[in-house]
Amino acid sequence: MPDRKGRRAGEYYAQQLSKRLLEMGFKVEIRLPKTEGTDWADVWMDATNRLGNIRDTLLTNVIQQQTDDPYRLIESMLKDNI
Repeated sequence: MPDRKGRRAGEYYAQQLSKRLLEMGFKVEIRLPKTEGTDWADVWMDATNRLGNIRDTLLTNVIQQQTDDPYRLIESMLKDNI
């Protein structure tokens, strides 16, 4: 979302920092999230939510199947593209 000056604040400040770091001799690469309108905090939250969902699915399957070998269950779930 553009700030009051019409610029994207995160990208703008990333560019400013990049310039300073380049002047100091650092290699710099600015990466942007794939989804327009998101930032890295959104990406992090989405990833942790998905991991939580995978954990919950695994625990549910372990309980339902009454298995004592969760690793075999994980392999099975990965084959099914949980």
